[in-house]
Amino acid sequence: MDRKQVLLDDGQMARQREFTEKIHDIHRARGRTPLAMVDTFGCQQNVADSQHILGMLRDMGCDFTDDPARADIVVMNTCAIRDHAEKRVYGTLGALTHTKKANPEQIICLCGCMAQRPEVAQRVRESYRHVDLVFGPQALWKFPELLYRVYTRRGRVFSVENEHGSIAEGMPVVREGRVRAWVSIMYGCNNFCTYCIVPYVRGREKSRKPGDILAEFRSLVEAGYKEITLLGQNVNSYGKGLEEQIDFSDLLNLLCTVPGDYHIRFLTVDFDKALQATGVFGGHLVQNHRSAAGGQIIVAGDIAKCAVADIIAAVIKDGAIGADVEVAVQVMGDTGGIRLFNIDNRGAGRVRIACGVGINYRRG
Repeated sequence: MDRKQVLLDDGQMARQREFTEKIHDIHRARGRTPLAMVDTFGCQQNVADSQHILGMLRDMGCDFTDDPARADIVVMNTCAIRDHAEKRVYGTLGALTHTKKANPEQIICLCGCMAQRPEVAQRVRESYRHVDLVFGPQALWKFPELLYRVYTRRGRVFSVENEHGSIAEGMPVVREGRVRAWVSIMYGCNNFCTYCIVPYVRGREKSRKPGDILAEFRSLVEAGYKEITLLGQNVNSYGKGLEEQIDFSDLLNLLCTVPGDYHIRFLTVDFDKALQATGVFGGHLVQNHRSAAGGQIIVAGDIAKCAVADIIAAVIKDGAIGADVEVAVQVMGDTGGIRLFNIDNRGAGRVRIACGVGINYRRG
């Protein structure tokens, strides 16, 4: 698989800062501070992306509101995983026709994974003509340039090309709250699971350089953040494609050299690889549970709950584990293939644990 890294250079980021300043000048010339609203749907990565959008809007001279009727700029950061979320997005877009009618100068932006899908972009182009800007997650870094085009060309702008995702360092950020923070360590995914759209809308796996991650992590600890979540669709693949030989366990060890009192959180589907950082976790890795994620076990009813609980309770010492467990089940004799069920459901089956386990390591 192509794992080519595309790191944007300083000149490209400086160009975006120039567009940010130009928009700030436009706002300043209007004689009042514009209000912006960012509405986020979906996962923690979307939350992290929205915080960068907030940072760009702040640098453009905006203040913020939760009321779309008062907003001069509305940004909807969308999710493409669940049908319910998509229906909510379309419903909200429809409601924004009224705010646009009341304020024709209002700029409405649709971004995120849903916006990257060609059929969604086409539907918005044809049926939601009050939407001014549509761009996917791979174009997030050039939001200032795209918004400037909306301001100056007075036409609709679509940036949903199937680009290879880029890594942009140094984007501004507005973090909500002073305790929890999110740090993206990689983007995209190479797994192409049948049920998942992430590789198609966020591209192939791309890892940030460890030095950049460490610098951001250190700044958060020094700013007093206590709970820092490492984000990545598949954190166990971290480091592949980088020139420097490093994996996820190496990165954990590197981050834990930062002095302070904090929690590191991450989500993994592979206990063994994620916990190879035995220096970090006190060397307490239970090898006889190596097949917990990806192996096959026979369960019936509540035995499933006990089995998962036993597996995760023994993995880590001096830490905490929480899990949202979703299990893919192929019932013996069922030719319909794999289906999802709640862990509390009754019935025997051959179960492949494909669950995510959130590991919370306390440093300090």
